[in-house]
Amino acid sequence: MLMPILIIFLHFTTKQAIPMAKLMIFVGSFTAFLMGIKNKHPFREANPIEYNMVILILPFVVFGTMIGVLFNKILPPTIILIILMFTMIINTYKTLKK
Repeated sequence: MLMPILIIFLHFTTKQAIPMAKLMIFVGSFTAFLMGIKNKHPFREANPIEYNMVILILPFVVFGTMIGVLFNKILPPTIILIILMFTMIINTYKTLKK
């Protein structure tokens, strides 16, 4: 939802909105991490962060980010916007289907 807000209401271009959305997600995630770092797991004496899951997911996130940055540099803004809209439509359909 960040992309449409940045593009429609704040008049960002597609190439400006993508890095801004990434930054907003990073800052929100980092803030949540810092606020939850002192929490304890509800059932055992451990940190609630599942580091094995982080190790499993992080390479795919980095790879996807690298591909996204490459596409953002080589594709025109119209094609990027079409791809983003298509992705949003698919995700909306999958969410509503549940």
